[in-house]
Amino acid sequence: AKKAAAARRAAAAAAAKKAAAKKAAAAKKAAAAKKAADLKKSSKFLKKSSKFLKKQLAAAKKAAAAKKAADLKKSSKFLKKSSKFLKKQLAAAKKAAAARKAAAAKKAAAARKAAAAKKAAA
Repeated sequence: AKKAAAARRAAAAAAAKKAAAKKAAAAKKAAAAKKAADLKKSSKFLKKSSKFLKKQLAAAKKAAAAKKAADLKKSSKFLKKSSKFLKKQLAAAKKAAAARKAAAAKKAAAARKAAAAKKAAA
């Protein structure tokens, strides 16, 4: 009877061991499946986010280019205006210089005339 009981106990222990091993294997399988699913999810997410970031980058580049173009247009308009103004200023300065020259020439001619009249009177 003792032998039979020992045999039963050994059989029960072996069965428990088998069941525990089965459980562990199942848990391992489940963990691996979960890992794979998580990886799939994260790769999908990364693909989506990279697409989104690419779009964002393209949009940012476009906006920067548009701003640059607008700034260039503005500055060229400003330069045109300022060059017009400077041309006007230059013309005015030339006119003034010519007028001064003419006035000086007139003065000199008058002085010469006066000197000649003095000479004649003397």
